[in-house]
Amino acid sequence: MKRFWLPTTIGISLALANLGRADELTPAGFRKGGQPPCPPACPPACQPGQFMPGQVVPGQPSMTPPGTLPPTGITPPGAMPPGTPPPSTTPPGTVPPPTTPSAISQAPSTESFAQAPAAGTPSSESFNTNMIGDLSAGSFILGFVPHTDFGFVTTRTFRGPNGQGFLQTTRTLTNGTVQSNTVVPFQFPGSGSTTVTPFTRQTTTTALIPQTGRGAFKIAENESPRPTDRVFLTYNYFNGVGSGIPNLPTYDTHRETFGFEKTFLQSDASIGVRFNALQNTGDGSLGNSVFGDIHIISKFALINDYNTGNVLSGGLVVSVPTGPDAILPDGSRIDPVLIQPWSGGIWNRDKFFLQGFSSVVIPTDDRDAILGLSDVGAGYKLYQATDCSDSFITYVVPTTEAHVTYPFSKHGIDHQPVGVPTLCVLTNGLHIGLGRSTDLTFAVAVPVTGPKTFDIEGVVQLNWRFGCSARRTPATPNFAGN
Repeated sequence: MKRFWLPTTIGISLALANLGRADELTPAGFRKGGQPPCPPACPPACQPGQFMPGQVVPGQPSMTPPGTLPPTGITPPGAMPPGTPPPSTTPPGTVPPPTTPSAISQAPSTESFAQAPAAGTPSSESFNTNMIGDLSAGSFILGFVPHTDFGFVTTRTFRGPNGQGFLQTTRTLTNGTVQSNTVVPFQFPGSGSTTVTPFTRQTTTTALIPQTGRGAFKIAENESPRPTDRVFLTYNYFNGVGSGIPNLPTYDTHRETFGFEKTFLQSDASIGVRFNALQNTGDGSLGNSVFGDIHIISKFALINDYNTGNVLSGGLVVSVPTGPDAILPDGSRIDPVLIQPWSGGIWNRDKFFLQGFSSVVIPTDDRDAILGLSDVGAGYKLYQATDCSDSFITYVVPTTEAHVTYPFSKHGIDHQPVGVPTLCVLTNGLHIGLGRSTDLTFAVAVPVTGPKTFDIEGVVQLNWRFGCSARRTPATPNFAGN
């Protein structure tokens, strides 16, 4: 079945991402509402007050080397083409026909999309950092959990009021819980006695086990609403997973997520893939190392404002169940494909920006829970280097995020065999730009509602951007004559 779903889900994602629209070109040659082609980030000749190579400056002298003839068909400066009557031959009172200036001789376009940012100044479309994320598990499924009982057995013989003998056996756990207490008739000589014997017993119990094997399945995990060219690596450490789940011993989870994203349709769409590796440090069946689910992410920007950096986008995440199956107490398995349509956006206001996602996770197995996910983040560009700066640290952006997970079905940890509590997690992080293409993020996440499914999370993210996405500034436009 998994062999069938892999090509099918990849096809769905590609189909959504390729929803195109007819290109409309502005007079400057750029698509309306879109981004122009991507030239070099900071051309050496692009200095304040200067013109780009290939642009004709009004009054610029001829560049023809002395002593050489101009190419055939090009009139030298100040010369009249053969056969052209002098200006004085125009009959009086006659208006000469209007002439359209050549594209080569036009002055620089004043259109907003055709203006280069002044070199050495921050651009109008500032770079936005990715959302960080929060979630350790996407579902909580009932399963058998190994358990060890520690306690002691107290054996006491005594005589009743009429002199008859009795044997009392009491089994007590170390936390004071009495597991059993029996009294039976017992013949013994003497006046009675008491003995205490410690014991250890391996048992199993049932509990809702967090399904960490799904990995970083949420759209908000190290993701931006803007289509981006990048490769990335994320490390998540979850301490005390399952701390709010009854009968479940807590454990720690280490998760490594790596993948890539590639844009197309002039950077208005992208396709990306995430791979997950996980290590759980619990005892028994909770301690394991697995390769998690693979997630295929498609994006399409309905609004991708080149001047402001504002974005409105949507897409689909398809989670392919390459990770381990969950085994229910009745022996059946559950590990469905997850279909996650989403929408997201970015809003910039000077150095401040808001961004977020909203999505619904729909499993292909109705025994699993349908989830609603809402993620919103705010950031402030505390420091941002100039466009053409060679600084090692190019920006510093602190951010704070709120993440809410609410089940539309199977609500609560008392629901079996699948139950999901309503979760709210706050994430605070610091994004640091290294050079012109590397983004390093450190963050801490803490649940603020109960039952807490983990105690605290540490996050490190590394994104390396390439192509136009590495510029972090508007692309330098093409001028007439280029």
